[in-house]
Amino acid sequence: MLCPFFLTLYYEKTIKSSGEVKKLLYICCMVIGIYTIKSVKDNKILVGQSINIVRRLSQHKFHLKNNTHDNRHLQSAYNKYGIDNFQFQILLICEEEHLYSEENYWCNLLNTHNHKFGYNIKPTHPNGNYRHSEETKLRMSQKLKGIKRTNEFKKNCSLRMIGHKKSKKTLEKLRNTCTGKKHTDVTKQKLSHIKKGKSITFSKEGRASVDKALKEWLKLGLKNKKIKDELTGVLYESVSDCIKKLNISTSAFYRNIKRKGRFTNKYKLSYVKTIK
Repeated sequence: MLCPFFLTLYYEKTIKSSGEVKKLLYICCMVIGIYTIKSVKDNKILVGQSINIVRRLSQHKFHLKNNTHDNRHLQSAYNKYGIDNFQFQILLICEEEHLYSEENYWCNLLNTHNHKFGYNIKPTHPNGNYRHSEETKLRMSQKLKGIKRTNEFKKNCSLRMIGHKKSKKTLEKLRNTCTGKKHTDVTKQKLSHIKKGKSITFSKEGRASVDKALKEWLKLGLKNKKIKDELTGVLYESVSDCIKKLNISTSAFYRNIKRKGRFTNKYKLSYVKTIK
């Protein structure tokens, strides 16, 4: 449904000059829908969507004032004409599930992807499955080339992710995306070329742990160890034989050994300790 009251408001001015409007906007701060940023000078429009329009418009204003907005066309217009040239408006209130379809509809209707009429750069899609054009991809690639992250930046990124856990929905999406995928021959050649000449490095603790494991392995005479599936009772002659017959990766094999068959009901692998 359309929100005609907000269509007439200038976000920047009214929120500061009218206490009543400020209170109303505060109550409606969680408005979900479509917003526009319109230039009075040339009537160009940016169409966007958000689950919190007031907060999103505040973010736009913050980046424009600090000359850090990622939309270069909008930033250039702001630098040229100033904040008074722009109207920040709520165009449409809708359910969250309809955001992508409504955004796509209004962008096409107002022709905002055409730089003569609008400021939209990112493509839109009714389902949100948009793709950047080859020109945009090339421009993004050139912009990022040569940028080196400082150690402080990397540390801050690491600290920010501590304790962060992906939701079950996200994990399921990632699992479905990777399931059944196989590297092409070209990709395999590239990976092989990258890894050639590289050796695995361990910390002092890591080397000590590996040395200890090898000593125990040799002590028990498990150099040519057999593997047993405790669920089926099948005996495999070696690690490679087990991996080949079960059609699993090396990492999956050692993971199963370490976890003692937990998290899977297909097989429970263990070493057959036969001392020579």
